[in-house]
Amino acid sequence: MRGKDPRDAHFITSRICGSAVTTTPPARCTRETWPTGEAPHLGEWIINLGEAAEYMFDQTSSRNLVGVDYCERMSRRPTPGCSNWPSAPAPHAGSTAYRTIADIMRSLNPIEGEFYREALQVSRYTREMFCLMEGRHVHPSTLYPGGTGTIASVQLFTDYLSRLMRYVEFMKRVVPLHDDLFDFFYEALPGYEEVGRRRVLLGCWGALNDPDHCDFTYRNMTDWDGGCSSPPAWSWTASWSPTT
Repeated sequence: MRGKDPRDAHFITSRICGSAVTTTPPARCTRETWPTGEAPHLGEWIINLGEAAEYMFDQTSSRNLVGVDYCERMSRRPTPGCSNWPSAPAPHAGSTAYRTIADIMRSLNPIEGEFYREALQVSRYTREMFCLMEGRHVHPSTLYPGGTGTIASVQLFTDYLSRLMRYVEFMKRVVPLHDDLFDFFYEALPGYEEVGRRRVLLGCWGALNDPDHCDFTYRNMTDWDGGCSSPPAWSWTASWSPTT
């Protein structure tokens, strides 16, 4: 970014991967350090809804990307301690309609699995939710330092809400499904929860800010914590695992 016009920062960094994660931070940095003026609070909530939609999209996409590692095709390979998966019951069958762990694994098979195909549809309309708020995905087109170019309307938020409710119903089945699947592996493979444990340095630029609390100035950043669902912070952890 050295030597570049700060007003172009978020368009340039967006080229890292195209998501809001690489677009929103530089737009906020420009706003915090330049006298761009305070954005209307509704504009900030539109940005928040866009970020939330991207989290939903990413989570849904990861269901398929991660699910492939646990699908029936992969599990056909002999794994010590996991040979009983074809008959192991699924404790949350009442919520997911999958009676056994094998049923869950078959639903995760790429392309042909029921859950795999459903997650593809969900990833489509969660991306639509993002586009409603930030113009397009990838490379958001309506995000600017100090505000957004999205025009707020009743129809806009209705379209977003209708998709959000579908996502909520989807997640009511996703959570118990993955609880059943991963609990099976944790029990079958003692110590499996330690996979991925390592030393990490985490930086959080803050997300889902409450414009009634945050003034979005760099000098007051340490006071934002009470108004962010994910406040800006640096943290050093000696270890990390998927369970923490």
